[in-house]
Amino acid sequence: MCYNPFGGDLMHGIIKAMLIKTLLEEHKVIGYRFKLMLKKNNIEASNGAIFYNLKKFEEQGYVKGTIEGKTKVYVLTDLGKKEFSKNLLLIPKNIEITMQELGSQMPFIDWYNHHDVIKFSQTIEKLNILLKKHVEDIK
Repeated sequence: MCYNPFGGDLMHGIIKAMLIKTLLEEHKVIGYRFKLMLKKNNIEASNGAIFYNLKKFEEQGYVKGTIEGKTKVYVLTDLGKKEFSKNLLLIPKNIEITMQELGSQMPFIDWYNHHDVIKFSQTIEKLNILLKKHVEDIK
């Protein structure tokens, strides 16, 4: 069974996918530092969204939470590495960047501002074009 990081709404899926990517790259996550990293990428995430996912990952055996000083560190397990790497590492870089761009726009969109909605729509269209091209490339 492959792990699908894009369940639920788009922003929740983006946060979950970025958590998985961070775990695969760094083998551990500290919730607060992860939130700061998201903020640097103009992505707003609640503590609840971050820690909900980390708790679910821990329940599924994908990470193990350990206390270091006063900080809880979530370390990637062998099972987590196996499950997460099945799909996420296969995402082409241009698609990943466009998904991050979408995630960074979402918290700041004024849904009643024509320019904001058009810009967001253009990013979605860009992602759609990249996905269609990728589908053609893998036929």
